[in-house]
Amino acid sequence: NQITRSWFKNGVEVKQQSISLYTGLVLFEKTINDSNIVTQTSFYADGKPKSTMKMYNNQFRILNIDTWYENNVKKLEVRYTGKDYTVIHRDSLGNLIGCQKWDNALKMNDTTSYFYPSGKLFKRYTFDHGKLLNVVTLDSAGNRIANTCLETGNGLFYNYTRESFKPQLSSIITYRGGLADGKEFRLNRQGDTTEITSYKEGRKDGEYIKFNGKNI
Repeated sequence: NQITRSWFKNGVEVKQQSISLYTGLVLFEKTINDSNIVTQTSFYADGKPKSTMKMYNNQFRILNIDTWYENNVKKLEVRYTGKDYTVIHRDSLGNLIGCQKWDNALKMNDTTSYFYPSGKLFKRYTFDHGKLLNVVTLDSAGNRIANTCLETGNGLFYNYTRESFKPQLSSIITYRGGLADGKEFRLNRQGDTTEITSYKEGRKDGEYIKFNGKNI
């Protein structure tokens, strides 16, 4: 159970808190400053920060987001530069997982990279405002994995996920003009087809089939 407290200035709410009745600790807090910037912060039950977000109250434009694991290690960072967003992901040990770029329309743009726990590059995408132009996937030794280098946004894209230090083929999908266009075959760890999804110009369009992990 919790209670909610609010503070007002000239008829406008400028601060709100949710407080645990059991511990007396703040679970959630929202403030609005004179520049109309809203800061929202949530906390774990022990009082450690869980997430914080800043945004313009009148524009609904997010300025930054930070989230933490329960061990107080930073999990996610989102920063708005005025023209695009930079997003950084880390695991619970603080190792870098990935870095992304998003444009103002929240479409992936420029370079997005993912990494092995060692810090070496695992995969690099190149986007142009939501269109996927190029992909390079590397093994943990830094060698390119065959059939993973999508060029100019056209062709078959063999998508690998990172299983610790070992890449795992997870799907095969056709791209045209930087957008998914055709069949996507999703695979399990044994290489069996588990799902088939149809796309047209980047959107799901057509039949969807789900299998029992048995190849066709």
